[in-house]
Amino acid sequence: MRFISIPVLSLGRRPMRTVLTVIGIAVAVGSFIALVGMSRALEKAWVNSLTDRGTHLLVTRKGVVELLTASIKEHVGEELRQIEGVRAVAGELVDLVTLKSGQAVLITGWAPESYLWQTLHLVQGNLPDFSSSEEVMIGQACSESLGKEVGDTVSIRDNEFIVAGIFRESGVMTNGTIVFPLHVMQDMIEKPGTVTVFNLLIDHPDQPLKVDNLRKTLGEAFDELLFTETDQIAESNHIMRLFHAMAWGTSSIALVIALVVIVNTLLMTVSEQKRQIGILSAVGWSSARILAVVIVEGFLLALFGSVAGSVLGIYGLHYLASLPQMQGFLQPEITLRMVLEVCGATCVLGVFGGLYPAFRAIRINTVDALRYE
Repeated sequence: MRFISIPVLSLGRRPMRTVLTVIGIAVAVGSFIALVGMSRALEKAWVNSLTDRGTHLLVTRKGVVELLTASIKEHVGEELRQIEGVRAVAGELVDLVTLKSGQAVLITGWAPESYLWQTLHLVQGNLPDFSSSEEVMIGQACSESLGKEVGDTVSIRDNEFIVAGIFRESGVMTNGTIVFPLHVMQDMIEKPGTVTVFNLLIDHPDQPLKVDNLRKTLGEAFDELLFTETDQIAESNHIMRLFHAMAWGTSSIALVIALVVIVNTLLMTVSEQKRQIGILSAVGWSSARILAVVIVEGFLLALFGSVAGSVLGIYGLHYLASLPQMQGFLQPEITLRMVLEVCGATCVLGVFGGLYPAFRAIRINTVDALRYE
């Protein structure tokens, strides 16, 4: 009998217990991938929405925990334009609303002269008539989920607006947004003369030293504002960091539970196979070889569970992203490296989970084991 066949046969003797153990590990691994993937998907959706419009620096108010509740006076944009190295400034008012259908949608307002309008890729229709207070633009994903076309009306906060145009972007967050002329949105949500953030285009964005110097100059001139590069915006956001921590914390607990499941299963296996272990010892198997059998069994449980959990986590994340409540907020991207790291970590846990039961196995007295029924 080959060495590897012993742990495989051992797992096959109690198929229901083996399957339940693998399912427990798979749920833990799937939860880890789905939760951590969700936090990364939210971060990616946000960063991509800024990249689509070419924003180099995002200006937010310091000390604000929830970005959507922040406000900056609109006239600050004129002061920002006076700083050498700042090429363009675009104020943006952002809010999250729930439509009558129950779907949550991001809405944003841009000034008529804002460069942001030129970043939209029109699919149908035209830009809104800025002299009108009734026209808006919607992203293609939002258009499809709401079933709206150019000329249709959409109800937001008990106001009816006409869809003037539909645009398509690569980022799901922008693609699921409704865009208003700034003054219209300010009136609707009762925030006159304010914006949530400023988008900055700067000179020489590909030169880190000049970018750092400009950020320092801006920070000294506007000590109440925070200037963050686009690719670092998610890392600097308090809510995003909290979401990351919660995802990692919950996922780590799930993996610890998986470790306990592995240890429990292997302890039961060692107890039930006491006689077989005694026979192997009697025919000349060394303690190290018996130890390896139990550890390999734990490794195989972890391997099967991690593979099944990876599939479960990937499909689970894409399912969550497809829900109407989550559309436009998540941009799933599970990398092969992430899957391999999670599977590798789970297999290591399987090996460690097998150590204690394995040491219990090699401490079994051969004579007592042969008498065991």
